[in-house]
Amino acid sequence: MLDLVHRIGTEFGISVVVCSHLLGEIERICTSLVAIDAGRLLRSASLSSMTQHSDLLMVEIDEDPAALLSLLVAAELDVRVEGRALLVRLGAEKAEETYDLIRDAVADLDLSLHRLERHRHQVADLFRDLPAVEASYA
Repeated sequence: MLDLVHRIGTEFGISVVVCSHLLGEIERICTSLVAIDAGRLLRSASLSSMTQHSDLLMVEIDEDPAALLSLLVAAELDVRVEGRALLVRLGAEKAEETYDLIRDAVADLDLSLHRLERHRHQVADLFRDLPAVEASYA
């Protein structure tokens, strides 16, 4: 069904309004998005502007990331752990050096690099960390 909705928009130029909580599917088929939470407009823009790359590199390895984390922090990189992945801030002036440092650290530790890519914002990020709306009933 989602393929059909996507085809209607791309091949026939007909706009289709899709209301869904399946944000991954929305990212796959939509070109524009109006995000509403509890009746409040969060954002309205093209999907590409909402899912642009961030200034973070996602480094995912198969092993425990503690040793890699230590090496990257020792190299004075801004690193935080997110699940199995390490998110490394990519400085504009040292972008190429950052890639090289990560590559060398992974090789020195003889780790299996699963993924090294620029972190991309997701539609779900719009809904994370929203203040809880407390309803009071009289």
